[in-house]
Amino acid sequence: VSATGYRRPNFWMANDPAKILDLPIIGVTLEEAEAYARWRGKRLPTLLEWQAAARGKTGQLYPGGVTTPAMEEPPAELLRSAETTSGERQRAAYMKHALPVRKLDASGPPFQTHSSVRELCGTVSLTNASVFVVGRAWFDPVKSHHLGIISQQPLSFPSPHSGFRCAVSAWPKASSAIFSSGG
Repeated sequence: VSATGYRRPNFWMANDPAKILDLPIIGVTLEEAEAYARWRGKRLPTLLEWQAAARGKTGQLYPGGVTTPAMEEPPAELLRSAETTSGERQRAAYMKHALPVRKLDASGPPFQTHSSVRELCGTVSLTNASVFVVGRAWFDPVKSHHLGIISQQPLSFPSPHSGFRCAVSAWPKASSAIFSSGG
């Protein structure tokens, strides 16, 4: 925040920073997420990159396989806490159910592309000024685990349900033969 000059996310201001240190940051706009990624020397993954990582080499439809995960639906109280406009109820649910970013989600292997919040991608729709959002949040129904589900949110909307992850471009090492002179 200090290095980029952007505001502190609302959830930081309402919580003790030590308690949320390893939780996914939510409530940021695409611009704020991209500023952080650039500051770290990274970027946001594109929609296609996120999909490729999530689907793996086999093109799976769900995290970890081709069938709906064997999970229980989130309780109705979680759905209500996500739909409420009460910041306090949303913060309480976030603090209770968001997974630390370094904790493995049972549905995550092999590529661990899922967290406990939806994720902004670096791909935008210029037609309706929105950013693509992928993944699932702790309160989403099991059917939303399908990797083909892609949603959008307004570019400047800091959703309490969306966070982000950073990506690094992995360029192949140049072969010295490609750059050699004389042939």
